[in-house]
Amino acid sequence: MKRLKNITGILTGMLTLLLLLLAIYSVAAAYHEKKDGIPFFFLGWKPVLVLSDSMEPTFHAGSILIVREQGTEEPEPGDIVMFPIETGREQAYVTHRIVSREQDGYITKGDNNNARDFGFRAREDILGTVTHILF
Repeated sequence: MKRLKNITGILTGMLTLLLLLLAIYSVAAAYHEKKDGIPFFFLGWKPVLVLSDSMEPTFHAGSILIVREQGTEEPEPGDIVMFPIETGREQAYVTHRIVSREQDGYITKGDNNNARDFGFRAREDILGTVTHILF
């Protein structure tokens, strides 16, 4: 019984530490993004909270994605990528699928949308690629 209490104490401590580190990361990322106006990738990775249902059934509003910062590799049709859009008031970020690559750039579309996204995405506009859907 004492051994079980010790194990429970260790697991509780580890979970508390993990949550504390996540909170510190969230504050640092929010500060960095607000200051610089660009997404903050920690060691090349960024968690992203989905705000719309434009990519259903692949993922839903409220899902958490892991995005890998775009390196030198070229995005391919079928990849789900993150890119900036202008909303009129501020810059926002969208995670949609690349449906094709044209001479003018990439064409993107939400899986649940009837039409493709307006315009083309230049290679340098693609900030990262979704690698994992946590939930």
